[in-house]
Amino acid sequence: MSFTAFIDRVDGRKRTLSLYNVDVPKERIDGIEAFFRPQQVQLRRSSTDDGCPRNFAVLHENGEFIAASGIEELAVALDFEKGIYGSETVADVEYTEILRHVDNTTFSGYDKRRMIIASREIEMQAWNAGRGQLHVGFQRLPLLSSQDQVYSKLADSAVGVHVYGRPDGVAPEWQGLSVYPSDADEIADSWFVVFDGDGDDERKCAFLGTEVRDDEYTGFWTYDAAIVDELLRYITTTYGGEA
Repeated sequence: MSFTAFIDRVDGRKRTLSLYNVDVPKERIDGIEAFFRPQQVQLRRSSTDDGCPRNFAVLHENGEFIAASGIEELAVALDFEKGIYGSETVADVEYTEILRHVDNTTFSGYDKRRMIIASREIEMQAWNAGRGQLHVGFQRLPLLSSQDQVYSKLADSAVGVHVYGRPDGVAPEWQGLSVYPSDADEIADSWFVVFDGDGDDERKCAFLGTEVRDDEYTGFWTYDAAIVDELLRYITTTYGGEA
């Protein structure tokens, strides 16, 4: 087994995001399209007969409604400067309903900023649970310092935080943080965030990406408890973290 094998096994759900009665600035729509383009989420413009309500988005699959939110709300969440990416602590993250339901989704061509946005959902699940075990691969351990506002808070909570990466420098020494250095190539090439839900299948979630080129990742995220459990077993068995 390997991280690449997990990615190959996950079939992305083909979903559609319909944007209704749009009259927001073009850059708002460009930001939404840029985020969803690498995923198996098809975007389309639509309108209602009376043109109301304005500027709302609906996520659906095979004609079945999944989630909805305002286009402005979704665009702000995905804004690289003001949204999820720029949140200083995980407690500040406001994930829209649409982003919560893009699960079992494969992606390609993600850069580091998009990886952080996707990772925030898993981190937020652990923060809101306030317990359980969070396993995180940072490629290189010193990179954890760049996310200190998030992970120092998580490590200081009742959540067990387990961090994996190549020991290319000094990792932070926060209380409550367990560090597992590894020189394995796939650790250096992979970015993952896995939350065990504190044993609750409804809370289990995972995000995994492998760097295929410089600052370009392919992977998936999922709320499938069986996939999360299997991925967690692989990580802890192979790299020594406590399940």
